[in-house]
Amino acid sequence: MVRVGGLLSGDRRIYAVDLIGDAGHSIAGDRPIAAPDDLLAWIDTVLDGLGVQRAEVCGHSYGGWFALACALRRPDRVEKVTLLDPTMCFAPLPGYVIRAIPTLLRPTSARRSSLIRWETRRRPSIRSGCG
Repeated sequence: MVRVGGLLSGDRRIYAVDLIGDAGHSIAGDRPIAAPDDLLAWIDTVLDGLGVQRAEVCGHSYGGWFALACALRRPDRVEKVTLLDPTMCFAPLPGYVIRAIPTLLRPTSARRSSLIRWETRRRPSIRSGCG
């Protein structure tokens, strides 16, 4: 994030927010995060506190899942979304791991292409960016 953040910070204000309950400096407070709706309510509070009406969101892995959830369930708050290797967005994790094992153990161009076709259900690629 530091490298990407450094590149983007010339054009944009960046907030790298620790998810409540994740490693970092966040304090959970008196409302535990028990469900996706709790996370969405929390990010609404964060954005409100920062005075941000709409944001470009970017997330990696679990953060990608969270960014996608925000975009789908809070479209009025999300200007753009960028997903970097999102977890559990397009395929259940155990099925993904089983499908990815050959590519991880013996990577080839054909295996990577096959995995990508499976991940995207053969849909055309959509290119996006944090800006």
